[in-house]
Amino acid sequence: MKSLYMGIDASKGYADFTVINESKEVIDKNYQLDDTDSGHKQLKARIKKYFSDDSDMVVYAGVESTGGYENHWYDYLKSLRTEYKIEVSRINPLIATYSSKADMKRNGTDKISALNIAECLISHKEKIKYDQTDSFRALKRSWTHIVLLTKQKVQLENQLDSFMYESNTELLAYCKHGKNLWLLRLLEKFPTAKDLAKANIKEITKLPYITDKLALNIVDASKRTVSKDDNPFSGILIKSLATQILGLRKAIALLKKEVFKQCDFEEIKILRSFKGMGIDSATGLFVIIENIDRFASAKKLASFFGIHPVFKQSGDKTSKVCMSKRGSRLARKILFMVALSAVRCNPHIKKIYQRHLTKGMTKKAALGAIMHKITRIVYGMLKNKKEYDPQVDIKNSLISTDRVITVSKVDILSRRYQGYDSAAPVSRRQSKTRKEQVKLQKV
Repeated sequence: MKSLYMGIDASKGYADFTVINESKEVIDKNYQLDDTDSGHKQLKARIKKYFSDDSDMVVYAGVESTGGYENHWYDYLKSLRTEYKIEVSRINPLIATYSSKADMKRNGTDKISALNIAECLISHKEKIKYDQTDSFRALKRSWTHIVLLTKQKVQLENQLDSFMYESNTELLAYCKHGKNLWLLRLLEKFPTAKDLAKANIKEITKLPYITDKLALNIVDASKRTVSKDDNPFSGILIKSLATQILGLRKAIALLKKEVFKQCDFEEIKILRSFKGMGIDSATGLFVIIENIDRFASAKKLASFFGIHPVFKQSGDKTSKVCMSKRGSRLARKILFMVALSAVRCNPHIKKIYQRHLTKGMTKKAALGAIMHKITRIVYGMLKNKKEYDPQVDIKNSLISTDRVITVSKVDILSRRYQGYDSAAPVSRRQSKTRKEQVKLQKV
């Protein structure tokens, strides 16, 4: 059966297409179509032409993931499966990038990218998955938007701190644990220390959660302020920032409410059983993971999150082991917050954290190890559909330790057929390593 491979490089509003055969010969030179109804019809006409010569032919189409610009093309090609034999896949951009580097291609244009994607469909058949359903696309976009709004809120709060330091220094004493609702409402009405010093106590106490005592303290502190900012725009800016932060908080709360309503799944309840993981973190991880069956092992999930350790060894040199950070940035952010919480309130995780510190790890490195540990626990909970049990993890850790020792010994025996030879022209470090291997072989 004849097969054609279509590479699609999607951009904002248009896409580039290249079609090749199994021998990687270009069958249809690169063409560009707009992401409109007319453009989609043109694509259908070209696909119809491919099948006119051989009705039993199969077209394998690969669309590079570009953060959403590929969705229309992906969905349209899937809709054509009722008429033609078409298999559609979303391609990880890294596969196309490294495949291009392996072929020593120097230039990078949309035209070349489309060809690279088409060639990837042939060269990396085992890595390409077709007809993947993205059931949580809307939820993903909603959660990503919540993260964006949260980031904007934090940025505005930091900017507000800077303005308050100049115009309302004394109020910063009430910001040690974040900015409360009453504080932001107060800044909307009385943005500067001068405004507060002239304010009526009764007006201030009308605001939520402000008692007479608190109002008196605030006004008294404002009268004794060290702030000497006479800029008329400072008050306008502080008032604007307070209003924006309140608006963002409301928007985030409403969006979260809707997302939580849509995410009433058993998996989230299982994730929340882990001590240190709240509903926000559990929902965020669930939306990112989608279906745990997508991942063959805990290692695959760790790679997807980008928290697996990476190192490079060549000859005597081994580069520093560190976290790869090549996966989901949002997942790493969630896991970091979960790890921070777990080392405080989860006795099992706290014990592991302390053990890493005792070994000489820095606090940051130890938290990275905890993030990896939590990922393995999350994988186990979701795969077995069981709530968190520290005893299960302790048991699995013992089994894993035994396995690592056995594999290490087998690996050495399979690689070194020779015994230790002092005459070998190797470095002092390599000589020392080989002596240690000989000792291990005798165990």
